[in-house]
Amino acid sequence: GLYDDHITNSGGGANPIIVSVSGGVWDAVDDFEIPYTNPFRSQADYDRASAQGFALIQAQQELGAGGYLRIFPDGYLETPTINFTQYDFLDIIFDATTYGGAMDQILTVKVSADDGLNYDVVSSYLLTGSYVTQSTNINLESAYNSTTGRIKVEMTSGGGSSRLRDFSIGEDYYGPVEGLIGMELWYGLQNIISDGHIQYSYDTARLYMHGYIDNIDGSVRCIYTGQWVDHPFGSLSTPPDFSAEHTYAQSWYGEDLDAEGISFAVSDLHALHPARLDVNQARSNYPFEYVTDIISIWGEDSYLSYFGRNSDGYISFDVADEFKGNLARGILYFAVRYYEDNNNLYRGYIDQLPMLLQWHYEDPVDAREIERNELIFDYQGNRNPFIDRPEFVGLIWGEIAIGTPVATTPTDITLNSFVANWDEVPGAVTYRLDVSTNPGFVGFISGFKNRTVYQTEQIVSNLEPATTY
Repeated sequence: GLYDDHITNSGGGANPIIVSVSGGVWDAVDDFEIPYTNPFRSQADYDRASAQGFALIQAQQELGAGGYLRIFPDGYLETPTINFTQYDFLDIIFDATTYGGAMDQILTVKVSADDGLNYDVVSSYLLTGSYVTQSTNINLESAYNSTTGRIKVEMTSGGGSSRLRDFSIGEDYYGPVEGLIGMELWYGLQNIISDGHIQYSYDTARLYMHGYIDNIDGSVRCIYTGQWVDHPFGSLSTPPDFSAEHTYAQSWYGEDLDAEGISFAVSDLHALHPARLDVNQARSNYPFEYVTDIISIWGEDSYLSYFGRNSDGYISFDVADEFKGNLARGILYFAVRYYEDNNNLYRGYIDQLPMLLQWHYEDPVDAREIERNELIFDYQGNRNPFIDRPEFVGLIWGEIAIGTPVATTPTDITLNSFVANWDEVPGAVTYRLDVSTNPGFVGFISGFKNRTVYQTEQIVSNLEPATTY
C-alpha cells in the first residue's frame, strides 16, 4: 500500500535519530499463468514481467510514444517455465515495429522443450515502420506436449532495435479446427464462435456499440457515408439521426432462424454497426451487390455508397470501397454462426456470396477491424474468425485466383464514342467496367458503373466532345 512515515528515537539525548520512509505503491504480483497479457506500456508492466520470472535480456522499457519494450540485437523476452502438457496449441501475439528506421530488423519466436537450454524457431517477422500485429500459433501437441519449456521472442537480425508491445500468450482459440477445410471447417468454427457467446438485449448492445465499441475519441462514424458525428465516449445513447444497422437484415432472420437464434442474432455486434438513419432506411433489407444503375448516392468525397440496380436489374446496395471487406467478413461470420450452408446468402434474387468473397480479398483486414474484434470479444465473448484468420475464407469457399485486367489503348475514337479495350485474364468469365470523367472515379457516366461485360472490349457512346474519360 501507500507508505509515507517516519520514526523518531525519543529515548533521550540532544540529537535523536530520525528515520524517514516514503515511497509509492507496493502491489502484489500475480503469478505467471496462461492466458497471459502484458502491454509493456509502462515501467510497472516491465517490473511485473520481471517479478513473474520473465527474462528480459538486452531489452528495456521505453515510456515515449505510448510506451513499448525496446529490444536490441540478440536481445529477447523469455517466458518463465510453461507446463506444455496442459495445452495442445498456444497463440503468441504482439505488436511490433522498428526503432531507428527500417534496418532489416527481424523478431523471431522460438520454443524450447528443455526449459530454455535449446530452442527451435517457430516463425520470424521482418518489421516495418509502423506497428503490425504478429500472431504465432505453436502446435504443442505434435512435439512438445510431454514436457515443460519456455517461449522466447528474440531480435535475431538487423540494425537499430525493435519495439514490442501488447504481448499475450493464450490457448489457441482456433486450435480445434486446425487442418480442417470446407464444411468441416464451417461447422468447427460454428462450435467455437457459438461457445461463450454472451447474449444481450438489442437495446443494450446498440447503446454499448455507440458508447464504446465504435466510439473513437468521442465520435461515431456511419459505415455507409463515412460521416463522423460527436458522441461522448461512454454515453449509453444513440447519436441524433443515427441508428444501429443490421448488415444481415433482420427481416431475413425469420425465414430460417428459430426464436433462440433470433435472440442472439439481433444483438450480435459482429454484424451491427452505426449508420445514419436515412441511409439505413434507404438500404432497408436489400442485398449487397455491385450497383450498375445508380438511383441514389450516399456519402461525400471519395467515401461513397450506392443504391440502385445490379447488372441483372435487381435492387441492391453497394457499400463504399473502404468498408467492403469489413462488411463481407461480418456477413460471412453471420452465415457461419447461425446457418448450415450458403443458401442464407441468397437474398432478393441475388446470390451475395461471389461478391462477398471478392470484397474480402480486395479489401484486406485493417487495424480498426482488429481492434473492434477485440472489443467485441471482451464484451460479447466470441470472435470473428475471418478477421483473425482471413485464410479461413479460402479454406471454406475457395481462393479467388483471377488476376486484374490491364487496360489497353482505346480504339474507334469519335467525337462522342470510343471502344474500351483490355487484356484477357485467364479464368475470367466476365469483367466489370467503370467509366468516369474523374480520375479518382468519383461519379460515373450513366450505365458504366460496374457494367458487366462478357468480352475484352466495350463501346462507350453518347459522350460529350472535348471531354476526358
